[in-house]
Amino acid sequence: MNVIVPPTEIAKGIGVATTAFFIVAEMAGSGVLALPKAVVESGYTGIGLIVVASIMSAYTGKILGDCWNILLDKLPQYREHNRYPYPSIGYEAIGPAGRYLVSICVNLTLFGVGVVFLILASNNLISLIDTHNISYAGWLAICAAFVTPLMWFGTPKDFWFIGILSAACTITAVILIFINLMLIAPAPQDLASVPQAPVTFTSFFFAFGAILFAYGGHAAFPTVQHDMREPSKFKQSILISYTTVNCLYLPIAIAGFLIFGRNAETADILLTLKKSGRGGAILAIAEVLITLHALFGFIIVQNPLAQEIENIFKVPNKFCWQRVVLRTIQVGAVLGLAEAVPKFGAVLSLIGGSTVTALTFIFPSLFYLILKKKLARKPISLVEYTINIELIAIGFLGGIASTYSAIIGIGKAFAPK
Repeated sequence: MNVIVPPTEIAKGIGVATTAFFIVAEMAGSGVLALPKAVVESGYTGIGLIVVASIMSAYTGKILGDCWNILLDKLPQYREHNRYPYPSIGYEAIGPAGRYLVSICVNLTLFGVGVVFLILASNNLISLIDTHNISYAGWLAICAAFVTPLMWFGTPKDFWFIGILSAACTITAVILIFINLMLIAPAPQDLASVPQAPVTFTSFFFAFGAILFAYGGHAAFPTVQHDMREPSKFKQSILISYTTVNCLYLPIAIAGFLIFGRNAETADILLTLKKSGRGGAILAIAEVLITLHALFGFIIVQNPLAQEIENIFKVPNKFCWQRVVLRTIQVGAVLGLAEAVPKFGAVLSLIGGSTVTALTFIFPSLFYLILKKKLARKPISLVEYTINIELIAIGFLGGIASTYSAIIGIGKAFAPK
Protein backbone atom coordinates (compact mmCIF):
# COMPACT_ATOMS: atom_id res chain seq x y z
CA MET A 1 0.00 0.00 0.00
CA ASN A 2 1.48 3.32 -1.06
CA VAL A 3 0.12 5.86 1.42
CA ILE A 4 0.32 9.46 0.23
CA VAL A 5 0.88 12.13 2.90
CA PRO A 6 1.34 15.87 2.26
CA PRO A 7 5.00 17.05 2.45
CA THR A 8 4.14 19.53 5.22
CA GLU A 9 2.83 16.72 7.40
CA ILE A 10 5.88 14.56 6.68
CA ALA A 11 8.18 17.35 7.82
CA LYS A 12 6.30 17.85 11.08
CA GLY A 13 5.49 14.24 11.95
CA ILE A 14 7.04 11.89 14.49
CA GLY A 15 9.16 8.85 13.67
CA VAL A 16 8.80 5.12 14.25
CA ALA A 17 10.78 5.10 17.52
CA THR A 18 8.95 8.09 19.01
CA THR A 19 5.61 6.50 18.07
CA ALA A 20 6.69 3.31 19.87
CA PHE A 21 7.56 5.40 22.94
CA PHE A 22 4.04 6.89 22.90
CA ILE A 23 2.49 3.42 22.75
CA VAL A 24 4.64 2.15 25.63
CA ALA A 25 3.89 5.29 27.64
CA GLU A 26 0.15 4.88 27.13
CA MET A 27 -0.11 1.16 27.86
CA ALA A 28 2.56 0.37 30.45
CA GLY A 29 2.50 1.76 33.97
CA SER A 30 -0.88 1.34 35.61
CA GLY A 31 -1.34 -1.93 33.67
CA VAL A 32 1.88 -3.53 34.87
CA LEU A 33 1.10 -2.66 38.50
CA ALA A 34 -2.20 -4.56 38.33
CA LEU A 35 -0.94 -7.70 36.58
CA PRO A 36 0.41 -9.60 39.64
CA LYS A 37 -2.98 -9.33 41.33
CA ALA A 38 -4.68 -10.29 38.05
CA VAL A 39 -2.61 -13.48 37.87
CA VAL A 40 -3.43 -14.21 41.52
CA GLU A 41 -7.14 -13.88 40.67
CA SER A 42 -6.86 -16.16 37.62
CA GLY A 43 -4.17 -18.62 38.74
CA TYR A 44 -1.43 -20.03 36.52
CA THR A 45 -3.75 -19.67 33.52
CA GLY A 46 -3.41 -15.92 34.00
CA ILE A 47 0.19 -16.09 32.74
CA GLY A 48 -1.00 -17.74 29.54
CA LEU A 49 -3.81 -15.22 29.34
CA ILE A 50 -1.28 -12.37 29.37
CA VAL A 51 0.65 -13.94 26.48
CA VAL A 52 -2.50 -14.59 24.44
CA ALA A 53 -3.88 -11.10 25.13
CA SER A 54 -0.55 -9.62 24.04
CA ILE A 55 -0.55 -11.47 20.72
CA MET A 56 -4.18 -10.62 19.99
CA SER A 57 -3.74 -6.98 20.98
CA ALA A 58 -0.60 -6.58 18.86
CA TYR A 59 -2.38 -8.08 15.86
CA THR A 60 -5.44 -5.87 16.21
CA GLY A 61 -3.18 -2.84 16.74
CA LYS A 62 -1.47 -3.66 13.45
CA ILE A 63 -4.71 -4.08 11.49
CA LEU A 64 -6.15 -0.92 13.06
CA GLY A 65 -3.13 0.85 11.62
CA ASP A 66 -3.87 -0.84 8.29
CA CYS A 67 -7.40 0.56 8.44
CA TRP A 68 -6.09 4.12 8.82
CA ASN A 69 -3.62 3.57 5.99
CA ILE A 70 -6.47 2.40 3.75
CA LEU A 71 -8.29 5.68 4.45
CA LEU A 72 -5.14 7.70 3.73
CA ASP A 73 -4.55 5.80 0.51
CA LYS A 74 -8.07 5.84 -0.88
CA LEU A 75 -9.68 8.99 0.55
CA PRO A 76 -7.65 12.22 0.11
CA GLN A 77 -9.66 14.18 2.70
CA TYR A 78 -8.01 12.18 5.50
CA ARG A 79 -4.49 13.25 4.50
CA GLU A 80 -5.04 16.63 6.17
CA HIS A 81 -5.16 17.06 9.94
CA ASN A 82 -7.90 14.93 11.47
CA ARG A 83 -8.98 15.29 15.09
CA TYR A 84 -10.88 12.00 15.33
CA PRO A 85 -9.17 9.30 13.20
CA TYR A 86 -10.59 6.24 15.01
CA PRO A 87 -14.21 7.44 14.69
CA SER A 88 -13.44 8.24 11.03
CA ILE A 89 -12.43 4.61 10.51
CA GLY A 90 -15.76 3.54 12.02
CA TYR A 91 -17.63 5.96 9.77
CA GLU A 92 -16.02 4.71 6.56
CA ALA A 93 -16.64 1.10 7.61
CA ILE A 94 -20.29 1.14 8.71
CA GLY A 95 -21.51 4.72 8.39
CA PRO A 96 -22.59 7.33 10.98
CA ALA A 97 -23.45 4.65 13.55
CA GLY A 98 -19.84 3.49 13.43
CA ARG A 99 -18.53 6.99 14.05
CA TYR A 100 -20.81 7.59 17.03
CA LEU A 101 -20.26 4.16 18.57
CA VAL A 102 -16.47 4.40 18.30
CA SER A 103 -16.49 7.98 19.52
CA ILE A 104 -18.47 7.06 22.62
CA CYS A 105 -16.18 4.11 23.44
CA VAL A 106 -12.99 6.09 22.77
CA ASN A 107 -14.09 9.02 24.90
CA LEU A 108 -15.30 6.85 27.78
CA THR A 109 -12.07 4.84 27.68
CA LEU A 110 -9.73 7.82 27.58
CA PHE A 111 -11.72 9.63 30.23
CA GLY A 112 -11.67 6.54 32.45
CA VAL A 113 -7.95 5.96 31.92
CA GLY A 114 -7.38 9.57 32.95
CA VAL A 115 -9.26 8.82 36.17
CA VAL A 116 -7.05 5.76 36.77
CA PHE A 117 -3.88 7.80 36.21
CA LEU A 118 -4.95 10.53 38.65
CA ILE A 119 -5.90 7.95 41.29
CA LEU A 120 -2.59 6.13 40.82
CA ALA A 121 -0.52 9.32 41.07
CA SER A 122 -2.40 10.50 44.15
CA ASN A 123 -2.10 7.14 45.94
CA ASN A 124 1.63 7.10 45.27
CA LEU A 125 2.09 10.63 46.59
CA ILE A 126 0.19 9.75 49.77
CA SER A 127 2.46 6.72 50.18
CA LEU A 128 5.61 8.73 49.51
CA ILE A 129 4.85 11.84 51.55
CA ASP A 130 3.78 11.07 55.09
CA THR A 131 1.69 14.11 55.95
CA HIS A 132 -1.75 14.51 57.43
CA ASN A 133 -2.07 18.10 56.25
CA ILE A 134 -3.16 17.13 52.73
CA SER A 135 -6.13 14.83 52.18
CA TYR A 136 -6.59 12.33 49.35
CA ALA A 137 -8.82 14.86 47.59
CA GLY A 138 -6.10 17.46 48.03
CA TRP A 139 -3.48 15.26 46.37
CA LEU A 140 -5.86 14.63 43.47
CA ALA A 141 -6.26 18.39 43.04
CA ILE A 142 -2.48 18.89 43.13
CA CYS A 143 -2.01 16.25 40.41
CA ALA A 144 -4.73 17.85 38.31
CA ALA A 145 -3.08 21.26 38.69
CA PHE A 146 0.26 19.79 37.55
CA VAL A 147 -1.12 18.26 34.33
CA THR A 148 -3.38 21.16 33.35
CA PRO A 149 -0.75 23.40 31.66
CA LEU A 150 0.71 20.36 29.86
CA MET A 151 -2.75 19.60 28.48
CA TRP A 152 -2.56 22.78 26.42
CA PHE A 153 -0.12 21.25 23.91
CA GLY A 154 -1.84 20.58 20.58
CA THR A 155 -1.23 17.06 19.21
CA PRO A 156 1.35 14.29 19.88
CA LYS A 157 3.91 15.84 17.54
CA ASP A 158 3.84 18.97 19.76
CA PHE A 159 4.68 17.04 22.95
CA TRP A 160 6.80 14.15 21.64
CA PHE A 161 9.17 14.59 24.59
CA ILE A 162 6.39 13.69 27.03
CA GLY A 163 6.00 10.29 25.40
CA ILE A 164 9.72 9.63 25.69
CA LEU A 165 9.86 10.79 29.34
CA SER A 166 6.81 8.73 30.29
CA ALA A 167 8.14 5.56 28.68
CA ALA A 168 11.59 6.07 30.23
CA CYS A 169 10.04 6.50 33.69
CA THR A 170 7.99 3.32 33.25
CA ILE A 171 10.87 1.17 32.01
CA THR A 172 13.17 2.30 34.84
CA ALA A 173 10.44 1.87 37.47
CA VAL A 174 9.62 -1.67 36.34
CA ILE A 175 13.28 -2.65 36.50
CA LEU A 176 13.48 -1.29 40.05
CA ILE A 177 10.26 -3.07 41.10
CA PHE A 178 11.60 -6.35 39.72
CA ILE A 179 14.89 -5.86 41.61
CA ASN A 180 12.88 -5.23 44.79
CA LEU A 181 10.85 -8.40 44.22
CA MET A 182 14.02 -10.45 43.68
CA LEU A 183 15.54 -9.07 46.90
CA ILE A 184 12.58 -10.26 48.98
CA ALA A 185 11.88 -13.49 47.08
CA PRO A 186 12.00 -16.68 49.16
CA ALA A 187 14.22 -19.57 48.15
CA PRO A 188 12.95 -21.43 45.04
CA GLN A 189 12.02 -24.50 47.10
CA ASP A 190 9.86 -22.31 49.35
CA LEU A 191 7.79 -20.78 46.54
CA ALA A 192 5.50 -23.81 46.45
CA SER A 193 4.38 -23.04 50.01
CA VAL A 194 3.14 -19.54 49.13
CA PRO A 195 -0.68 -19.72 49.50
CA GLN A 196 -2.60 -19.07 46.29
CA ALA A 197 -6.16 -17.78 46.04
CA PRO A 198 -8.98 -19.96 44.68
CA VAL A 199 -10.04 -19.08 41.13
CA THR A 200 -13.75 -18.39 40.62
CA PHE A 201 -15.77 -17.25 37.61
CA THR A 202 -15.94 -13.71 38.99
CA SER A 203 -12.26 -13.51 39.96
CA PHE A 204 -11.11 -14.94 36.61
CA PHE A 205 -13.01 -12.45 34.48
CA PHE A 206 -12.19 -9.60 36.84
CA ALA A 207 -8.57 -10.51 36.10
CA PHE A 208 -9.39 -10.79 32.40
CA GLY A 209 -10.60 -7.19 32.43
CA ALA A 210 -7.41 -5.99 34.16
CA ILE A 211 -5.24 -7.85 31.63
CA LEU A 212 -7.17 -6.40 28.70
CA PHE A 213 -6.74 -2.94 30.20
CA ALA A 214 -2.99 -3.54 30.31
CA TYR A 215 -2.99 -4.09 26.54
CA GLY A 216 -5.73 -1.63 25.67
CA GLY A 217 -4.01 1.36 24.10
CA HIS A 218 -5.97 1.23 20.85
CA ALA A 219 -8.17 4.21 21.67
CA ALA A 220 -5.24 6.55 21.00
CA PHE A 221 -3.36 4.50 18.38
CA PRO A 222 -4.86 6.19 15.28
CA THR A 223 -4.29 9.66 16.76
CA VAL A 224 -0.60 8.91 17.29
CA GLN A 225 -0.29 7.17 13.91
CA HIS A 226 -1.85 10.18 12.18
CA ASP A 227 1.02 12.33 13.50
CA MET A 228 3.69 10.03 12.03
CA ARG A 229 5.90 11.15 9.17
CA GLU A 230 5.23 7.79 7.52
CA PRO A 231 1.95 6.29 8.80
CA SER A 232 2.53 3.15 6.73
CA LYS A 233 5.36 2.20 9.15
CA PHE A 234 3.02 2.07 12.16
CA LYS A 235 3.32 -1.73 12.23
CA GLN A 236 7.03 -1.31 13.01
CA SER A 237 6.14 0.84 16.01
CA ILE A 238 3.67 -1.83 17.13
CA LEU A 239 6.37 -4.51 16.99
CA ILE A 240 8.86 -2.42 18.97
CA SER A 241 6.37 -1.25 21.58
CA TYR A 242 4.74 -4.63 22.25
CA THR A 243 8.11 -6.35 22.55
CA THR A 244 9.11 -3.72 25.11
CA VAL A 245 5.82 -3.93 27.00
CA ASN A 246 6.00 -7.73 27.27
CA CYS A 247 9.56 -7.51 28.61
CA LEU A 248 8.12 -5.25 31.33
CA TYR A 249 4.88 -7.11 32.03
CA LEU A 250 5.81 -10.79 32.27
CA PRO A 251 8.64 -10.65 34.85
CA ILE A 252 6.61 -8.45 37.23
CA ALA A 253 3.40 -10.47 36.81
CA ILE A 254 5.07 -13.83 37.38
CA ALA A 255 7.31 -12.68 40.23
CA GLY A 256 4.51 -10.87 42.06
CA PHE A 257 2.23 -13.89 41.70
CA LEU A 258 4.78 -16.43 42.94
CA ILE A 259 6.11 -14.30 45.81
CA PHE A 260 2.86 -12.92 47.27
CA GLY A 261 0.08 -15.24 46.10
CA ARG A 262 -3.16 -14.54 47.93
CA ASN A 263 -1.26 -12.10 50.17
CA ALA A 264 -1.38 -9.60 47.31
CA GLU A 265 -4.24 -7.68 48.89
CA THR A 266 -4.32 -4.70 46.54
CA ALA A 267 -4.51 -4.24 42.76
CA ASP A 268 -1.28 -2.22 42.88
CA ILE A 269 1.96 -4.17 43.38
CA LEU A 270 3.61 -1.02 44.76
CA LEU A 271 1.09 -0.84 47.61
CA THR A 272 1.42 -4.59 48.18
CA LEU A 273 5.18 -4.20 48.58
CA LYS A 274 4.67 -1.20 50.84
CA LYS A 275 2.16 -2.99 53.08
CA SER A 276 4.44 -6.01 53.33
CA GLY A 277 7.05 -3.78 54.95
CA ARG A 278 9.68 -5.00 52.51
CA GLY A 279 10.13 -1.86 50.46
CA GLY A 280 12.98 0.58 50.76
CA ALA A 281 14.81 3.23 48.81
CA ILE A 282 14.47 1.22 45.58
CA LEU A 283 10.70 1.05 46.00
CA ALA A 284 10.48 4.76 46.80
CA ILE A 285 12.32 5.67 43.59
CA ALA A 286 10.03 3.34 41.63
CA GLU A 287 7.00 5.06 43.16
CA VAL A 288 8.31 8.46 42.10
CA LEU A 289 8.89 7.24 38.55
CA ILE A 290 5.48 5.57 38.28
CA THR A 291 3.88 8.78 39.57
CA LEU A 292 5.63 10.76 36.84
CA HIS A 293 4.54 8.17 34.29
CA ALA A 294 0.93 8.50 35.40
CA LEU A 295 1.04 12.29 35.15
CA PHE A 296 2.74 12.29 31.74
CA GLY A 297 0.54 9.43 30.53
CA PHE A 298 -2.50 11.47 31.49
CA ILE A 299 -1.52 14.03 28.81
CA ILE A 300 -1.19 11.33 26.15
CA VAL A 301 -4.51 9.59 26.77
CA GLN A 302 -6.51 12.79 27.18
CA ASN A 303 -5.26 14.36 23.94
CA PRO A 304 -7.53 12.48 21.48
CA LEU A 305 -10.55 13.31 23.65
CA ALA A 306 -9.49 16.96 23.84
CA GLN A 307 -9.15 17.15 20.06
CA GLU A 308 -12.63 15.75 19.50
CA ILE A 309 -14.14 18.17 22.02
CA GLU A 310 -12.41 21.04 20.21
CA ASN A 311 -13.77 19.81 16.91
CA ILE A 312 -17.32 19.87 18.31
CA PHE A 313 -16.87 23.47 19.48
CA LYS A 314 -14.98 24.45 16.28
CA VAL A 315 -11.87 25.56 18.16
CA PRO A 316 -9.03 26.66 15.82
CA ASN A 317 -6.22 24.13 15.37
CA LYS A 318 -3.69 26.32 17.18
CA PHE A 319 -2.93 27.53 20.67
CA CYS A 320 -5.75 29.85 21.75
CA TRP A 321 -7.87 30.76 24.77
CA GLN A 322 -10.65 28.39 23.69
CA ARG A 323 -8.23 25.46 23.88
CA VAL A 324 -7.05 26.52 27.33
CA VAL A 325 -10.60 26.83 28.66
CA LEU A 326 -11.94 23.56 27.21
CA ARG A 327 -8.96 21.44 28.21
CA THR A 328 -8.90 22.91 31.71
CA ILE A 329 -12.58 22.04 32.09
CA GLN A 330 -11.77 18.54 30.81
CA VAL A 331 -9.16 18.04 33.54
CA GLY A 332 -11.68 19.30 36.10
CA ALA A 333 -14.23 16.73 34.95
CA VAL A 334 -11.73 13.88 35.26
CA LEU A 335 -10.79 15.17 38.71
CA GLY A 336 -14.44 15.17 39.76
CA LEU A 337 -14.93 11.50 38.85
CA ALA A 338 -11.63 10.52 40.48
CA GLU A 339 -12.85 12.16 43.70
CA ALA A 340 -16.12 10.22 43.49
CA VAL A 341 -14.71 6.77 42.67
CA PRO A 342 -11.30 6.37 44.34
CA LYS A 343 -10.99 2.62 43.58
CA PHE A 344 -7.98 1.93 41.34
CA GLY A 345 -8.54 -1.77 40.62
CA ALA A 346 -12.31 -1.55 40.20
CA VAL A 347 -12.18 1.30 37.69
CA LEU A 348 -9.32 -0.36 35.79
CA SER A 349 -11.11 -3.70 35.42
CA LEU A 350 -14.43 -2.12 34.45
CA ILE A 351 -12.83 -0.10 31.65
CA GLY A 352 -10.77 -3.08 30.52
CA GLY A 353 -13.79 -5.36 30.29
CA SER A 354 -16.11 -2.95 28.49
CA THR A 355 -14.96 -0.16 26.20
CA VAL A 356 -11.33 -1.30 25.96
CA THR A 357 -12.49 -4.75 24.82
CA ALA A 358 -14.60 -3.21 22.07
CA LEU A 359 -11.84 -0.86 20.89
CA THR A 360 -9.08 -3.48 21.10
CA PHE A 361 -10.71 -6.64 19.74
CA ILE A 362 -14.13 -6.06 18.24
CA PHE A 363 -13.86 -2.84 16.23
CA PRO A 364 -10.39 -3.33 14.65
CA SER A 365 -11.25 -6.78 13.30
CA LEU A 366 -14.73 -5.76 12.15
CA PHE A 367 -13.60 -2.57 10.44
CA TYR A 368 -10.59 -4.24 8.85
CA LEU A 369 -12.70 -6.95 7.22
CA ILE A 370 -15.10 -4.34 5.85
CA LEU A 371 -12.57 -1.74 4.71
CA LYS A 372 -10.22 -4.21 3.05
CA LYS A 373 -13.08 -5.34 0.83
CA LYS A 374 -14.97 -2.04 0.52
CA LEU A 375 -12.13 0.45 -0.09
CA ALA A 376 -8.92 -1.51 -0.64
CA ARG A 377 -10.81 -4.04 -2.78
CA LYS A 378 -8.47 -6.85 -1.79
CA PRO A 379 -9.45 -10.48 -1.19
CA ILE A 380 -9.61 -11.80 2.36
CA SER A 381 -8.19 -15.28 2.90
CA LEU A 382 -10.14 -17.87 4.86
CA VAL A 383 -7.46 -17.91 7.57
CA GLU A 384 -7.51 -14.12 7.95
CA TYR A 385 -11.30 -14.06 7.98
CA THR A 386 -11.47 -16.83 10.60
CA ILE A 387 -8.91 -15.16 12.88
CA ASN A 388 -10.78 -11.87 12.88
CA ILE A 389 -14.19 -13.45 13.44
CA GLU A 390 -12.76 -15.37 16.40
CA LEU A 391 -11.29 -12.15 17.83
CA ILE A 392 -14.67 -10.44 17.55
CA ALA A 393 -16.35 -13.38 19.34
CA ILE A 394 -13.70 -13.50 22.09
CA GLY A 395 -13.93 -9.76 22.60
CA PHE A 396 -17.73 -9.81 22.76
CA LEU A 397 -18.15 -12.77 25.13
CA GLY A 398 -15.09 -12.01 27.26
CA GLY A 399 -16.09 -8.35 27.49
CA ILE A 400 -19.55 -9.17 28.79
CA ALA A 401 -18.22 -11.59 31.40
CA SER A 402 -15.41 -9.31 32.62
CA THR A 403 -17.70 -6.27 32.76
CA TYR A 404 -20.15 -8.25 34.88
CA SER A 405 -17.32 -9.34 37.20
CA ALA A 406 -16.01 -5.78 37.48
CA ILE A 407 -19.46 -4.47 38.42
CA ILE A 408 -19.71 -7.16 41.10
CA GLY A 409 -16.25 -6.13 42.34
CA ILE A 410 -17.23 -2.45 42.49
CA GLY A 411 -20.37 -3.38 44.43
CA LYS A 412 -18.28 -5.27 46.99
CA ALA A 413 -15.80 -2.41 47.24
CA PHE A 414 -18.52 0.05 48.19
CA ALA A 415 -20.59 -2.31 50.33
CA PRO A 416 -20.85 -1.39 54.04
CA LYS A 417 -18.10 -3.08 56.07
